[in-house]
Amino acid sequence: MTIEEESPIIRTTASRLGKGIAIILVVMAVAAAIHIAFNDVWSKYPPMNQVAKAGTSTAPTTPTPATPAVGESRTFNLVFHERTPTDLYFTVDGQENADIIVNVGDKITINIKNEGNMPHSFGIVTDPNDVNSIAFTNANIGSSTQFLLSKQEGTTTFIADKPGEYYYICLVAGHADLGMKGKFIVKERSTGSSGAGSTSTPVVGSTGNKVEFNITFEEESPVKLYFTVNGEINKDIRVKAGDTVTIKIKNNGNMPHSFGIVTDPNDVNSIAFTNANIGSSTQFLLSKQEGTTTFIADKPGEYYYICLVAGHADLGMKGKFIVE
Repeated sequence: MTIEEESPIIRTTASRLGKGIAIILVVMAVAAAIHIAFNDVWSKYPPMNQVAKAGTSTAPTTPTPATPAVGESRTFNLVFHERTPTDLYFTVDGQENADIIVNVGDKITINIKNEGNMPHSFGIVTDPNDVNSIAFTNANIGSSTQFLLSKQEGTTTFIADKPGEYYYICLVAGHADLGMKGKFIVKERSTGSSGAGSTSTPVVGSTGNKVEFNITFEEESPVKLYFTVNGEINKDIRVKAGDTVTIKIKNNGNMPHSFGIVTDPNDVNSIAFTNANIGSSTQFLLSKQEGTTTFIADKPGEYYYICLVAGHADLGMKGKFIVE
């Protein structure tokens, strides 16, 4: 008869248990150190399950007909900024998320720089929730999967060939929702022709008379602004229809300003005469800078000279420009 011996139960010792726990703690500490050391890398790139697939956008069912280039060449300088990882924004010629307003047919150049730590990319889209809905051919720098890294720069040029209200956004997943979004507005270009029954003011040819005005931007306080015209505050400017008018202007203030003669003081884009502006709502004269323009006052009527920067006319930078 064979007797089987019972196998002893092998139990660990307190020393082995302590060593095991120590090894686990060392591994966790090393993993935490690696995570902290590479935290910047983890935050720079979105998870792949959040990255939109390129080339999946659907064409709109009723596209606006494209317009050939007939307008001005416009350049805008944009910068990606990050206040915090969850508070992002653009500057457009120095202004935070400023509206970009152009006319249909304008040739647009976008220069952009990434001043943040995260990767970014730029696009003008029809739908700010669809990073693939690029509005115009070449109206993007990078894509949802191709980025500008920190301190990198990019540029693109395109034709704003369809009127409408669009959006400029960062194409990296989630960045538009964190603040990198603004409006890109393309307005219909005035043809200057009048239809049947029109009562538009007739255009007057040049009379050969030349007049010149020296204007300055002045700031009594940040909320009290004004012009001087040949030394007088917000003086009415009177000219004759057909006069060739030269405006020389200087920014004596601290804020950026721009100048235009408009038909509607509440519409900074209603420039009354060709070249009757110095800068625009997004292009400025900085402190102590000067500018000049010459144009023909070819339509009689009562117009306004204003600062084209949003809100400045309401703060006092407004006067009458009368063509007799």
